[in-house]
Amino acid sequence: MRVFGRLGLALLCGVLSVVTPVAAAEADSDVRVLFDVSGSMQENDPERLGASALALLAALVPGGSRAGIWLFGETVEEALPVGEVNARWRDRALALRPRLVAYQQYTDIEAAVRAAGESAANGPRQLVLLTDGMVDLPAAADKRRRDADSRRRLLTELAPRLAEQGVVIHTIAFAGEADLALAERLAQSSGGLVARVESADGLLQAFLDILERLFPADQLPLEDGRFVVDEGVQGLSALLLRDAGEALVIVDPQGNRHRAEAAGDDLTWLAESHFDLVRIRDPLPGEWRIEGALDPASRLHLDADPVLRHAPLPATLYTGFPLTLEAWLARDGERLSPEAAATWRLRARLQGIEGEALAATELHPEGARFVGRLPGAELAGNARLVLEARRDGVRRQRVQAVNVLPAIEAEAQDDGVELVARHPGLDHANTRLEAFLLGEALAVEAGAPGRWRIEPPPIDGEAAVPLLLSAEVDWQGETLRLDLPRLLLNREARLALDAVEGPEALRGEALEGEVAEAPAPPASRTTAERIAAELGDLPADLTRGWRRYHDDPRLWGALVALLFLLVIFVAMRGARRRARRRPREEPHV
Repeated sequence: MRVFGRLGLALLCGVLSVVTPVAAAEADSDVRVLFDVSGSMQENDPERLGASALALLAALVPGGSRAGIWLFGETVEEALPVGEVNARWRDRALALRPRLVAYQQYTDIEAAVRAAGESAANGPRQLVLLTDGMVDLPAAADKRRRDADSRRRLLTELAPRLAEQGVVIHTIAFAGEADLALAERLAQSSGGLVARVESADGLLQAFLDILERLFPADQLPLEDGRFVVDEGVQGLSALLLRDAGEALVIVDPQGNRHRAEAAGDDLTWLAESHFDLVRIRDPLPGEWRIEGALDPASRLHLDADPVLRHAPLPATLYTGFPLTLEAWLARDGERLSPEAAATWRLRARLQGIEGEALAATELHPEGARFVGRLPGAELAGNARLVLEARRDGVRRQRVQAVNVLPAIEAEAQDDGVELVARHPGLDHANTRLEAFLLGEALAVEAGAPGRWRIEPPPIDGEAAVPLLLSAEVDWQGETLRLDLPRLLLNREARLALDAVEGPEALRGEALEGEVAEAPAPPASRTTAERIAAELGDLPADLTRGWRRYHDDPRLWGALVALLFLLVIFVAMRGARRRARRRPREEPHV
């Protein structure tokens, strides 16, 4: 059961049959997957999850769509030409797995993207670039210049030309050695996704996120290893991610226990090294559960009526910017009537990769469709947008991976700070920036389109001083307020991002190659001393806050909190005075 053979392939095609009709109707692009086989993959992918990703590709690309596979390192090879996905195509794709470990010394990303992107196509092309390295070309002399020239051509010539031709590039980059800036710019220039993989464990999730964006399908929610099947579900395909060697058990509503080695006609089970594919025909209505160490990123695709549909979703969102959503329910390809749609409740949420909530909203019925406005996220990073419909115990989901980028980010310069708009709709006409240093406003000068400059004054002393940044944007008839990550300036105007912003915040680079040292932590203090210190800072805090947030309702929340601290401080002092005045009583019987 662990190796794909002819029997495994037959089972695989049976598993796929439940999701193919839904997904294939929406797939109109050639999918071209580029696997990095450079030597560093041997170190960065010790568990050989690239082979599992290839098996996942063979499993999830719908029959009838068109796909191809390229392998690249020092050379580039079209290992599986673009063709219609069928049983033979899947068989040939799975046969490539041993070749993923035939490592080559160098990494020619430009040649790989050129070969796959410019190859003949009947329509749009979707490139999925999986790499753990950076541009690394063989050269007898001046290697650094040759690598830099290749990278420049890729970003400024090849990628823009492919984007004009409708080629979308999605990138998966290992964080350890990958040129993350290259991966991000390749994806963003074409409207694709970029996934930063911290370790080999996250590779399959990232690959699955991209494949689901290419071939979306309806899903059932999977919560704590449990899911509920309703009467409208005709078939279910479970993609269960797990650790190698972990055995899973599926328990149906009648208590029957199903395992990989003892699957039946109505439940076919194919086990791979890091995931299982389980196809359930006519599943029993009721609650099912999965026993074992199951990855929460597992999916349950279904064939059912009605189905959930939505308007196209962007691959990139921007911090602070709301997203307008439109969705509807359909039966037999037709939207439900307004009366039938009114019996459903739709909700959207944006969640982090670990499932943490970032934003949420209700979608309200307008005739046969539902519309809503998702608030802008505050943190940048990879995320998933989940649309869910509910009615009387029936649930349908659509999940789409998205990238959340900072609307404006800071770049360190030798003589100051430059702010760069990442959101394509921001310019000098609709964006106003403010900068405050020690309570004093600094001038923000407009530069090139979408860029602004700040020249901070010299800072006396050794302590790092925060530079507070904010923006107001006129957007679609309203004014958006954006709080940017604050920067720390030291005596020599070297720049670093404040560490308290968290791992998902923007990362700055030090001017002159150095990062300002954080001040030493204060000595331990009593509660009363901490309160007294906070009250002592109250006038300066109020002054800075008033200058920056005098028209922001959050200011008044801060004032209430400070007044609450004042009341506690006064009460503690009064209690101590009363304790000192109280006479001591002698013990008695």
